[in-house]
Amino acid sequence: MTAKTPRKRAVKPPPEQPESPAPILAFKGFDQAMQCRGFQYAVGQTYTMDGPIEACRRGFHACENPFDVWSYYNVTDSRFAIVEMGGETSGETSREQGGDSKIAAASITIKAELTLPEFTGRAVDWIVALTKGGKEADDGNGARIGSSGYGARIGSSGNGAQIGSSGNDAQIGSSGYGARIGSSGYGARIGSSGNDAQIGSSGNGARIGSSGNDAQIGSSGNGAQIGSSGNGARIGSSGNGAQIGSSGNGARIDASGENGVVAAAGRENSFRLGAGGCASAPYHDGTRVRFAVAYAGENVEPGVWYSVNERGEFVREDRS
Repeated sequence: MTAKTPRKRAVKPPPEQPESPAPILAFKGFDQAMQCRGFQYAVGQTYTMDGPIEACRRGFHACENPFDVWSYYNVTDSRFAIVEMGGETSGETSREQGGDSKIAAASITIKAELTLPEFTGRAVDWIVALTKGGKEADDGNGARIGSSGYGARIGSSGNGAQIGSSGNDAQIGSSGYGARIGSSGYGARIGSSGNDAQIGSSGNGARIGSSGNDAQIGSSGNGAQIGSSGNGARIGSSGNGAQIGSSGNGARIDASGENGVVAAAGRENSFRLGAGGCASAPYHDGTRVRFAVAYAGENVEPGVWYSVNERGEFVREDRS
């Protein structure tokens, strides 16, 4: 009797593992100690978290749009980095419903710290890419307006506009609240009269004017001329030869480029100068208003924050 050949059992392939979501590149702000909400970060390190992730409640947070970072960490007092988000994420629904681009993730890697000019350039590139192909005039709320040609004239009166221009000699005007304006061309002329504007310019020779309160202005090109009349302005300029004027109260002006000139007319202002820079700021001596003048390398140190006391003296500020 012939022995039966044992039947071979079919080998089942291992179950397919779900693909891990692709990492998300985003931008994050920190205080001067490289901390966020008391948690210490370092460049090159990866941090992970177990458990549920929920935007604004639990997880590591960052923003895909660099401009959104300025809503949490202002342009003059913060440090910035490009980060990689991984694992479980939360926040995409909010963005789809018109919220900002902040997301939470189970892991975050601090890829590289960005200087203010590098961060401003990223912000401008992001908004230009976002608005590419948009109309050059739109009065509705939440408009996306983009232009890549030279000599463009762009106008928007709606709230929450996002305006990007990459051509030279653009003229951009926005009167709505919460505008985000990015320009990478040379010789841009940018005017905003709404509150809470965020303006970034990376081209040389920019002319930027803002009359709304709580504006945040970042400029990395040389020869910028920046004027702000609203209260609570945050102005950062890293290009050489900048000329910055502010008439609102409570302005913080960081002119870190060489040979910058700062003139402040409002009360309770703070400033930081680069090499060869100078600044004038008012004070009241008990009888009348007078001006104190600071010269980097003489009566103030470059790269240090100062304000003016009632005796017209420049007092160092601790911004650590």
